[in-house]
Amino acid sequence: MQSAADFAKTYKMMSDGKLLQTANEGSLVDEAELALEEELMRRNLKRCDFSQYCESPHERLQREMKERQDYLRSNPAEAKPKSTIAILIETFPFALKGAWRNARVDVPTWLRIPLSICAIALVTAISTDMPHDFFVLLKVLTFVSCIACVNAFRKDGQLGMIWMWVIVMIAVIYNPLLPIQLKKGTWESVNMATLPLVCLLCFLIKSNQSPPPVRLSP
Repeated sequence: MQSAADFAKTYKMMSDGKLLQTANEGSLVDEAELALEEELMRRNLKRCDFSQYCESPHERLQREMKERQDYLRSNPAEAKPKSTIAILIETFPFALKGAWRNARVDVPTWLRIPLSICAIALVTAISTDMPHDFFVLLKVLTFVSCIACVNAFRKDGQLGMIWMWVIVMIAVIYNPLLPIQLKKGTWESVNMATLPLVCLLCFLIKSNQSPPPVRLSP
């Protein structure tokens, strides 16, 4: 039987949305319920806040716009017409944040390790005049990193499939088994184009996997 301290460690690892989802599902043992309430108080969250975390970026933007309209109706003195540029500037952060959330893929976070190693090797190849053996190693590292990512990205829906084909293309270019013969200057351009893609893949990886709390059996 887990203690309240064990549950507290589990809840500290959760995001705000996941914590509120757990709080609203109910059916927790007493120790888990106690630890959950303490963590909600520590983060200054309420169970009723869960609806905000369930909203899509589009729904959240609509709700905030409606709240703004209601506020302007109750305060007509502040309801001044805005220019198109001002409206675009005001809504741009919400649109950018929503686009970033929708672009992320839910795959195991350990995939950042081979991708990071690959990115470091690409930076070294671009910035330093390395011997031929290093570029052979670079091809092997990039190829192996891509192979490790292909299956995980394939399982993450339509967006994951798009990134999977990008990874497959990189794997074909850096394939050490059937190497593509290119000039040195061309390889430098290929490395410079591949580096931002690999770095972007590292940042787009997310994982909401966290240890599930123990629940009472029905």
